[in-house]
Amino acid sequence: MPQLANRTLASVAGSDYRGWREWIPDGIFVNLGTNDYCCGHAPDAVDFARGYLDFAQRLAGKYGVGPSAMPFFLGVGPMTMAYNQSAHLAAEMMASAGFDRVHVVKQALLTPGETGCHGHPNVVGHARMADEIGSVVGRVLGW
Repeated sequence: MPQLANRTLASVAGSDYRGWREWIPDGIFVNLGTNDYCCGHAPDAVDFARGYLDFAQRLAGKYGVGPSAMPFFLGVGPMTMAYNQSAHLAAEMMASAGFDRVHVVKQALLTPGETGCHGHPNVVGHARMADEIGSVVGRVLGW
């Protein structure tokens, strides 16, 4: 994902977004790990966490802000919790690197009624995810 984050269209090389500093978000929510920790394989937790830290530093740099300028939300779930410990380790590494507003947001696993194609969330699952994420982000940002 970090390799594609600059693109406005993930599958189109050269579609890099250039307006990073035209506006600064109130916070950044990232959920990485579902595909890394699926199908019987998992990266080394320290390597994963270092990659997350590097990605967060790159994002802050793109916006031209320091690590404490905005909260970072690291999502876990709702398709698997296999990367929960690695996400927490990433949050610890980020805090040590000056990101003083890091929040791990643990989402409940999807139920059968909330899934669609290949276990991905359907409209019901997405609505529940939005409610869960929105309540945490809203509380932190004072919305």
